[in-house]
Amino acid sequence: MKFKVGDRVLVTAGKDKGKKSVIVALLSKENKVLVKDVNLYYKHTKPFMDKAGEKTRRERPLPLANIAALNDQDQPDRLGYRFTADGQKERIFRKTGQVAKVEKLAKTIKETQKANKAQKKDSAVADANQKSAQAAIEIEKKTKKSAANRVTQMRKIRQTQDKG
Repeated sequence: MKFKVGDRVLVTAGKDKGKKSVIVALLSKENKVLVKDVNLYYKHTKPFMDKAGEKTRRERPLPLANIAALNDQDQPDRLGYRFTADGQKERIFRKTGQVAKVEKLAKTIKETQKANKAQKKDSAVADANQKSAQAAIEIEKKTKKSAANRVTQMRKIRQTQDKG
């Protein structure tokens, strides 16, 4: 596979034809790539126990045949290899002959992962707060019920005493 994570690509087929974006992940066994903000779909999760249902947007993998690498002039190009004088193998663009440099996407990917983790922690804290609030409400309901039970018991006792 000649593509690498961080390569700028153009989508050549499908519902997002014409969009330009960056490769986020490679699925080499399936000959597919994950392109940022392309081929999005909604993932629905049902409510379960105390967790509410939700809709999340995710990227689906694209076949390699549906993308083309973008060269430095922002034009679709093919990738190839050549060996340098010292024996190093480097990727080049076929039309221009220039070396294909990979964007430093690792930092941005890590930043988005950190942001997602922070968001998950915030949602976990919110869930914990919601659970504790629900528990407090349930305790309050139980105490009200027990107080109501005591009042009814006292009434019954008084009624029996009044009769006797």
